[in-house]
Amino acid sequence: MRRQRLYFDGYASVVRKRHPRARRCQSLAGFLAERHILVAGSETGHAAHRTAHRVLSSTIAVSNVMLRVPSFIAGAIVAAETDGITTLPANLARRLAGPLGLLAFDPPVALPRIEIAQFWHERFHRDVGHRWLRNLTFELFAGRDH
Repeated sequence: MRRQRLYFDGYASVVRKRHPRARRCQSLAGFLAERHILVAGSETGHAAHRTAHRVLSSTIAVSNVMLRVPSFIAGAIVAAETDGITTLPANLARRLAGPLGLLAFDPPVALPRIEIAQFWHERFHRDVGHRWLRNLTFELFAGRDH
């Protein structure tokens, strides 16, 4: 297998813009005191997501877990409709914030960075069409920390 790094991403937490304690949620004490929507599906995804899920699950009291959802999109939608907080890859959080009416902020807990890369099998390495698609993907995403 061949691999090419495209970019790094981090995590952002989101709450609805009219959340009554939006500013307080950004401090560690406020963050831990709020109800959270955890993305349980992250356990089967990227290694960084599994680590982030473990950190959040061990940091947030079980009594403060409002809901577990299978995807980051579901978590963002629930956060937009409730007073819950969810933590997403930062690029996704920024893209969803406007359309869903969310406020994105850096989570006050240390979470891993996410490395986004493209992979392909050696037998396609010299294929002209495959090379074109890889180059296009690289041009679109590489070098930009989203």
